[in-house]
Amino acid sequence: MEICNYTITEKLNNSPYTFVYRGIQKETGKTAVLKMPRSNYPTAEELSKIRHEYELCSLFQHNKIISVLGLEEHDHRLVLIREDFDGIPISSIKKTGAQDLPWFFDIAIQITDALKEVHRKNVIFKNLCPNNILYRAITGRIKLLDFSIASITEQETPYRAETFAPEGSLAYISPEQTGRLDQVLDYRSDFYSLGVTLYQLLTGHLPFISNNPVELIHDHIARMP
Repeated sequence: MEICNYTITEKLNNSPYTFVYRGIQKETGKTAVLKMPRSNYPTAEELSKIRHEYELCSLFQHNKIISVLGLEEHDHRLVLIREDFDGIPISSIKKTGAQDLPWFFDIAIQITDALKEVHRKNVIFKNLCPNNILYRAITGRIKLLDFSIASITEQETPYRAETFAPEGSLAYISPEQTGRLDQVLDYRSDFYSLGVTLYQLLTGHLPFISNNPVELIHDHIARMP
């Protein structure tokens, strides 16, 4: 299969809304990662989300944030092309910080450094979790990816529960991101998600565990880990 002059070699992800592939560019032989809507005829909203992610990713040129290479059209769809970091989600790593504290602190500093750059550009990431942090074992480096629901700080409005379904990974979102507090999000919401992420990396488990979304939202708002 060929997409935007890339020969597809591997499917990396298969979400309900998008396909993510690894491909080799025919002219250069370099690899890249391609993200596109799953539907053959995506809605205007689906196309807008891909364009939104490209525009936000384009703000960054940082060694701990995935770089975008372009945005192209392919058979009625937009294709986001980004660098191939050749890492794995940090959620796939079996060891915990308790087993290797130097490793944990090094990773924690790298994630914080990436988040600092995100906030310096007045962007709220809104989906910080181990699945969105790639780790390359051979170098020990990480990169942040997936700005699909990130937003510019000045564009945020208060979330209200009756009209808002929480964005992001529910186990990691801040109390204000649940939509139950009628508060405007700012960069501090990402700090909460950072805390949950580091808690899990250190202990090997989440601070709150539930299969019930309503209970999990209540935990974020009212309970201590």
